[in-house]
Amino acid sequence: MNRRTYIKLLPHEINNRQVIRILLGPNQKIENELRTIFNATWKEDLNCWYIPADQFNPFGFYNFFRDYAFIDYSALKGSGSLSSKNGSVRSSVQELPSGYLETLRRKRYSDNTIRVYCRYFSDFHFHFSGKDLSQLDPGQIHDYILFLIGKNFISISQQNQRINAIKFYY
Repeated sequence: MNRRTYIKLLPHEINNRQVIRILLGPNQKIENELRTIFNATWKEDLNCWYIPADQFNPFGFYNFFRDYAFIDYSALKGSGSLSSKNGSVRSSVQELPSGYLETLRRKRYSDNTIRVYCRYFSDFHFHFSGKDLSQLDPGQIHDYILFLIGKNFISISQQNQRINAIKFYY
């Protein structure tokens, strides 16, 4: 049986800067990926890796490591460390366009699909805050999806769900 590595994420402060501490047992593959992909730094005296909180992408981190590590991010909940535009995580849900939720319900989509579409469309809306969604061109939407793939490491399934949530609006 192949055991998954346990990774614990904790808010911390180093040199008056908010960081995310990354605790894990010895795992050369994960350590290499932390260093090269996530630009994490080893902190000898704390015996841990860390990433500056303003550069930490919780979705990207989770999506990248989820297949071979268990990620405990419970200490970050409520700490403010999960709120950033670059990770599309925020404390309040972006308002949905008028009729979006009602149309999903009227078409009798499942509760889970409604929840997923509303969340993903809200992320899309948040990404383009201040812009009129009806004025976006297909290139901007494609760039948004590529951003999610490149920065957040979303899965193919999540990519399709996000595209469908956007298509539902248009």
